[in-house]
Amino acid sequence: MTRVGPTSSTLPARWLGCVILLWLALFIVRLAGPPNFTDKDQERPASYMMDAVLNGNWIVQRDFTGEITSKPPFYTWLGALVMLPGGEMNPLVVYLPTALATLGMTLMVLFAGARFWGAPAGMLGAVFYLSNPGVWKQIALARTDAVFSFAVAWAALEAWRAWRGGQSWWRFWLAASIATLTKGPLGLLLGAGGLMAAWLERRSGHAVAFSLKRFLLPGIFLWLALSFGWFALSLWDQGDDVYDKMIRRELVGHLAGGETSPGDVKPPPFASAHKPLLYFIGRFAPWSLLSLVGLWLVWKRPAQADAERRFERFLFGWFVVGLLIFSVAGHARGDLIFPLIPPGALLAGRIAARWLERRPKWSPFAVAVVIGCLGIAGAAGKYIVAQAKDERSLQTIALRDLAAELERDHPGLPLVHLDTPFAFQMYANNLVPVLRLEQAVALLAGEDAAWVTVENLERLRAALPDPEALHVLREIRIEGVPPFHLVSNRDSLELPERAASRFGPLYLVQQRLQLLDRTERELSFRADGLGGRLIVHNDGGRNPVTVKVRITDTPRGEVNEERTLAPDEVWVVAY
Repeated sequence: MTRVGPTSSTLPARWLGCVILLWLALFIVRLAGPPNFTDKDQERPASYMMDAVLNGNWIVQRDFTGEITSKPPFYTWLGALVMLPGGEMNPLVVYLPTALATLGMTLMVLFAGARFWGAPAGMLGAVFYLSNPGVWKQIALARTDAVFSFAVAWAALEAWRAWRGGQSWWRFWLAASIATLTKGPLGLLLGAGGLMAAWLERRSGHAVAFSLKRFLLPGIFLWLALSFGWFALSLWDQGDDVYDKMIRRELVGHLAGGETSPGDVKPPPFASAHKPLLYFIGRFAPWSLLSLVGLWLVWKRPAQADAERRFERFLFGWFVVGLLIFSVAGHARGDLIFPLIPPGALLAGRIAARWLERRPKWSPFAVAVVIGCLGIAGAAGKYIVAQAKDERSLQTIALRDLAAELERDHPGLPLVHLDTPFAFQMYANNLVPVLRLEQAVALLAGEDAAWVTVENLERLRAALPDPEALHVLREIRIEGVPPFHLVSNRDSLELPERAASRFGPLYLVQQRLQLLDRTERELSFRADGLGGRLIVHNDGGRNPVTVKVRITDTPRGEVNEERTLAPDEVWVVAY
């Protein structure tokens, strides 16, 4: 097949509509399935979004444990912008960015394939991309992989456009900046990998123009300004913690291997060199077999037409360079190879379209529709039927239901958390830093009422001076996951006149107050009778803490006071 197919403007509208409907159906299936927020480390990204919106930490975020984020914030920003209008966390907040990234990547495959190899190749490549379990997972998974893959694919296709069209490279550098701000500087290398085609063209005796100066200047300054500009701001905001987590432990630790923190030794480089290819074959099965055939044909029998040959070699470079990058890394995780699936899907769509050309009775559109319907059925079986029995989904549902019960029947309960899943807080729209064991013991052993959620109940009991005084008020037990307990030094969930809790470094005692909200910006309460007061004690560290307190419905109206507490200083706000 040596012809160049029609441009993207000739793509039939029904073909485009079919691909969008397939994406929408898969997204609806994923949202309709039981939630599984406690699985695959989705709680941390959700807590980063809440930290940005609730606490105003837009530059660098920390999770519910107080640990600084390990990734740049672009995915966090997207989710936080979705959350911002309503101010509440929900599945749409964390999943809409990944779903839209998946749609964008699918459309790039569709239009690029149609432009160079005809509408059937683009349509089949797009349907192949959506119709595999790996992408079913990515379309609604609260992690950076889908957004990162989209940014890499956008950068790669902008690199192709600039190289072959002789146009400016600034859009490539913008897309590379977004990839870097999503997951790190490897996004730049992955997005530029297709430019290996320039070397392949020159090696085979075809004259091809490529100006390194035009490639780098002035676009690289845009990338430096956006990427390193944010990194400089993050260092200013959080200091050495950013460098230690993002550079030393994450980037260097995962890419080069070696020790990233005391007692944590990563495999050396190339220790998992065979895994990325196997991950690609497995994650993109069965279409990955067509991709491999396409890669082999590009190498052995490149097309004769210049434009088609250069594009297929660009895809070859995009895939092979990316595969080499992931093979070097000592850290191997299956989802890391998702930036390589778009070129694989394009090549697979081309091979399938060639095969169907020799079978006129087989309509490419009908074949794509059948594959898409099978994909929807497969996703429904996996994420609606099978996942309903998954222990992580059962755990997430139980935590969601308990959060709803407490909000309905016991609003304002000043709960604190020891070692329990953040999904419970997420459904309650709270972001309260988890306690250390000694802090939980101090609360429960004190004279004031306190309520704590805990997994390891026996460890907590053993640390208490009077274990028999501990009451288990709610319990969630699901086979295969740790149990969840809501415990108290009282035998009831009813709020008494005085109650104690913590928020980060602050020890709080509320008297005749009902809790409304707790964030780093403000502690909000509602007066519940006369003579109420809030005692704030900064006993949790060596640093001063600025505290703003708001109390509504007091006899003298709303109380708004702010104060910076020195270490071990006590502040009493009374009305």
